[in-house]
Amino acid sequence: MASLTWAVVLLAGLTCTHAHALGDPIPIHSLPSIAQIEFRLGSTWRQQCVGSIITNYHMLTAAACVQVPIGRRIRVGSHERAFGGLVRDVGIVSNHDSFGSNGNDGDMSVVRAASAWVFGSTVQSIPIVTQNYVVPANFDVFVAGWGVTTQGGLVGDDRLHVAALKTKPIIECMSQHQGRVTTNMLCVGRVDRPGINFDPSDIGAPVIYSGHLVGVLSFGASANNDELPAVSNAIGSYSDWIVKNVS
Repeated sequence: MASLTWAVVLLAGLTCTHAHALGDPIPIHSLPSIAQIEFRLGSTWRQQCVGSIITNYHMLTAAACVQVPIGRRIRVGSHERAFGGLVRDVGIVSNHDSFGSNGNDGDMSVVRAASAWVFGSTVQSIPIVTQNYVVPANFDVFVAGWGVTTQGGLVGDDRLHVAALKTKPIIECMSQHQGRVTTNMLCVGRVDRPGINFDPSDIGAPVIYSGHLVGVLSFGASANNDELPAVSNAIGSYSDWIVKNVS
């Protein structure tokens, strides 16, 4: 039986080291809840999205990543892109009912693997925040993934990276991404810049505050000189729905 780790966020600061480089490579045991979503291209598989393990069967990601579940699989337990760890086929996909009706609003999916993961030092679940929890602007968060969103620059390597970011005011974010941002979203950017360059291979990546999942990356702008924030769907707007879909 799947079990969901559930906890209320304590309003404590996130322990992150702010370095000159945007992101730092990390081993998988530092973030064992992260998962790769791979797409089949002919006879090969390629990492194209990111997810977060929330039970021993379920992963949370962006609905845009799994609109067509055929030709998708999940890799967990590895910090290297498309290599190592455990691979599971996609079983059942539950996209949020509102996805597609208002742009990227509701870009959230609970994905059940075809078989369970065995938890250990490199595979673990991450707790999610409770319904209606809101992370205020200018709070320290971090984002992890394999794309340039977390690494900076124009080209990313094949190692998992983590970047310390700040949440950005939602009203400002709405004006920067006109017509695309709703109050169900959470915007993030570099500590010293208004935004962050966005890599589509990081769609679905976790936004983490104080050890809890608070957002799922949905969209942004590439090569924007870090002027526009990356936008996630806020977990606090969907927590009850998530719990229902893993029960």
